[in-house]
Amino acid sequence: MIKPIMTSTKNVIKKCLWLFLVLGVLLQIIFLIHAYKFTHFNNKINNKTKSPNQLSFTEKLTTIILGVNNPRPKHSRKPTQPFETITLHHDVDIECWLLKTKYSKGTII
Repeated sequence: MIKPIMTSTKNVIKKCLWLFLVLGVLLQIIFLIHAYKFTHFNNKINNKTKSPNQLSFTEKLTTIILGVNNPRPKHSRKPTQPFETITLHHDVDIECWLLKTKYSKGTII
């Protein structure tokens, strides 16, 4: 009589451990997707993810699993004084503005 109880307890513990392992792996995959989305811009998407109170249940679920849309920021303002556009060549070309001032105190990139 005692043996079946021990066997069923071991099976329950074994199944719980497997469940926790699978859930842990799934959570790690979700965390990796979120980390990637937070650190990489998406050039194909123009719209950011809406605020949570504007999302439907399925959109919220998709955002929780697949992360937020992070479009590349675009600037539309230009300096009010005369400037020259220059490009710094490295792994990625960086476009900068060169502003001439009378009393320059340093360089900002």
